[in-house]
Amino acid sequence: MLTKANMSPVRGTAAARLHGVWTTIRRVVVRRLFMNGQQVNLKRLFDADEYWRSGSCPWTFFAYPTALAVEHGLPADVPVRRFLGDVQASGIDVAIWVGGIDGELNYFACRGEDAGRLLNVIRVLESSGEYGEAFCVRRSRELLSAAQNRDRQDLTT
Repeated sequence: MLTKANMSPVRGTAAARLHGVWTTIRRVVVRRLFMNGQQVNLKRLFDADEYWRSGSCPWTFFAYPTALAVEHGLPADVPVRRFLGDVQASGIDVAIWVGGIDGELNYFACRGEDAGRLLNVIRVLESSGEYGEAFCVRRSRELLSAAQNRDRQDLTT
């Protein structure tokens, strides 16, 4: 008789070993296809401001304070830069929308028609183990919090 306890694969069984092999193969393939730690190709970025002025809204997928931006509007955070490079290497046209709508935040964005493909790429990158689940949300929050803490320290000194 099958019970819930004996239906799950037990460590060491052929099914568990096969699952482990499949997981390893998937990670290797994903790394080779998408995650070579690509640098952002600045020449391939589209102009998000021009796209906005044309009546289209850039579809944003990462936000960080403008105050934390360094060269070319990128954040200094290396994993975030690598993430954008990996998204770009997947074939999605991306932009660094410096100042966005309100001037306080910079965004990584794609064109609206690429949003579905971008979501698939983000899912693959985040589930691969290289960046972790909810990387965009988590790192955006961390950078926003870092900027707020820096502002508070400036006010107290």
